[in-house]
Amino acid sequence: MGGALALVVVFIFAIISDRTNQRGMSVMVAQLCYLTVLIVARSIHGQIGKWPNYVLWTAINAFAVGYHPVHNTWLQLNCREPEERSISIA
Repeated sequence: MGGALALVVVFIFAIISDRTNQRGMSVMVAQLCYLTVLIVARSIHGQIGKWPNYVLWTAINAFAVGYHPVHNTWLQLNCREPEERSISIA
C-alpha cells in the first residue's frame, strides 16, 4: 500500500517541480515532508494501536521516496559534464 501511495507522492512532487521550475526547492520540500512524517511517527509510535500503526508505516513508506526522482532530474539538469553527473547521481 505504501508503494502505491509513493507513486502518487512522487507524481505530485514532479508536477510541482515542473510547474514551478524550482526543482531544488521541490526536493527540499519533499525531504521536509518525509522528515515531518518520521518525527510524528517517532513521537506517537508506542502510544497507538495496531491499525493506526499500520497507517503510520504506510505514510512513512509513501513519503520515503518522494524526493528521489525530482532530485535525480535536478542533478541531471544542473551538472555540466557527464563525469560530474555520473558521480553526483551515484
